[in-house]
Amino acid sequence: MEPAPDILAAARQIACQLSISTATHPIILPPETLTSIAKTPPAEFEHALATLIEMSRACLDQTPREAWGLARVAHELANTRVTPHTQAETGLVLASALNRLGEFRAALPLCHQTVERSVQCQDAEGTAHALCEAAWAYTFIGDLTQALATTERARAVTESPLIQARCD
Repeated sequence: MEPAPDILAAARQIACQLSISTATHPIILPPETLTSIAKTPPAEFEHALATLIEMSRACLDQTPREAWGLARVAHELANTRVTPHTQAETGLVLASALNRLGEFRAALPLCHQTVERSVQCQDAEGTAHALCEAAWAYTFIGDLTQALATTERARAVTESPLIQARCD
């Protein structure tokens, strides 16, 4: 299934504008975009959202500002009409992008929100990954006690080798 082109086109355009903007935008989706999205069939919407998440992850290391713009749009879209699991996933992608940009204090609330949603969905991997992102932010903020406690909490959530390696 191909994602709805109008959703992706609008999302990419907004993400591009965000990535070059220096202003902060509490709400980024204009009302006309939200109205259009409300008419999109659920399967198409979910697919478009998944595509945005993949696009954000793909450019996270090379162009974190672009990844942040895509993740920001995906997160706002997710909060309009999807499951808590997808909301947690978009929150994690956005927190990761914020950490890459050095916006550690902005990443922390998203990390905590993602932990709560992942726990609600019984997603141990998502919970641990969000905790690792929070530990990363605490480390660079300089709160090493909290960073260590958060890392240990992530280790306790799952014995996944990937999570254990991230915690090392």
